[in-house]
Formats: sequence, structure tokens, C-alpha cells
Amino acid sequence: MSYTFGEISGPKERYHVVKVEKYSAAVHGPPLLSPFWLKIQTPHTRVVKSNTVNIKWNGELKNKLKRKIKTEFDESHIRKVLYRPFIANHCYADYTFITRKGLMDRIFPEGYHENLVICVPGKGAKKPFSALMTDITPDLNLNEAGTRCFPMRFADREAKTTLIINEHVRLSGIPEEAHRYVVNGRTPLEWFIDRYKITQDRASSIINDPNGWFENPRDLITAIERIVYVNVKSTKIIEGLPVKLMNNL
Repeated sequence: MSYTFGEISGPKERYHVVKVEKYSAAVHGPPLLSPFWLKIQTPHTRVVKSNTVNIKWNGELKNKLKRKIKTEFDESHIRKVLYRPFIANHCYADYTFITRKGLMDRIFPEGYHENLVICVPGKGAKKPFSALMTDITPDLNLNEAGTRCFPMRFADREAKTTLIINEHVRLSGIPEEAHRYVVNGRTPLEWFIDRYKITQDRASSIINDPNGWFENPRDLITAIERIVYVNVKSTKIIEGLPVKLMNNL
């Protein structure tokens, strides 16, 4: 339920500007044309190896580079986070770079939502149990063996009516009826969101990227609209059944 951050040193604005500039240069920059390297390296591999100072390349970020996903520096993405107990730091919360954000969008939307969250160590911690409460986003490794978070409240209104696809696309106006039809503990939309997200198998490093399943990016939006339609129609049909029949289900 937390972000993954890297430790930051030096002026926070300049660090993030360099980080985004390096990535943008990698996306927009001309390919290296050495015939020798062309035989043994793909273009994105050469780019990764030549830009390692300000960027930590994980599998997901490399995949975004392959798809030429673009981003630009935005100062509003800089957020104050609890990096280690009693140690605050700054994070550049552009989801082009951040992975494993969990439910932080619902706990601290946009980074400034007033909330409190209790942080405890994850399973497998060897040190004595401890708990820490914070009013800013905690780092994934705030506690030993990872951090488990228990928020005072979720930002349900935004989370229930708005679906954040990425930093550029948000679908708003999702009707309340879309959340009343539940199958095996989740709504159809929740099942869709759970399966249609980028994941990487730790053992094989194989990346499951739903972006490759759609010839046109608009098709993903269309699929979500259809799922919401099924949610709403199913809710109306079920709630319109006779009471006696409902009691026997």
C-alpha cells in the first residue's frame, strides 16, 4: 500500500528535473548507430546503459521506454514523504517512474489530502513490533520487511466516482450503482482493474502488460465503459427481482 522511493540528496527540484530530463532524452533522443552495438543490443538497452546516473531502471520503466511513453517535469509532483522513521524526504510522484503505489491514491490523493495512517512492519520482521502514525505518504520500506498501512479513512468519493488510468487520463462520473453488483467479493470493475494492470513476475521477470492487448489505446476506455455498463444493468436487474425470489437466492 505504499510508494517505492529512492533516497534523494541535493536540491530537490534539481534532482527531479535531471531525472525527468534523462528519461525524456532517452525517449526522444536519437538512437546510437554503432554497427557493432546494433548487433548485440536493442535500442532501448543501449539507452538504459547510457543513462544510469539519475534513473534506476526497473522492468516496468524499461517497458515504458520501449513503448515511448513521454513525460515532462512538473513541480506539482514533488511531495513530502516519510522516508524512514522521523525522517522526511521528497519524492517525485510521477507514475511514469513510481511503481507499487498500492492504495496511496485513496489515502493521500494528490499528496495533500488530510489523513492519518498507522504504519506497522510487514510479515517476517525480526525486530520487536512497533507502530508509527504519520500524516504524509510513507515509504514502502519505512518499517522492516515492508510497511503495512492502516489509514484513518479512504478518499472514497473520488475513488468510487473516478478511475485514474494514468497521470494523463481519468474517467469520472462512474455511477454509484456500478459498485453494488458484487461477484466473489468484488465488482466486475474491480476484477477488471485487478487483471488489467502492468505486473512483472519476480522469478521469470516476464512482464504482463495489458497495453499490448489493444491495437488502439481508446479500446481500453471502451472496455471499461462496457464493464461499468454491465455493473449498472446487473444492479438494476437484481434489485428489481421479486423480494421472495431474492430471499431464496
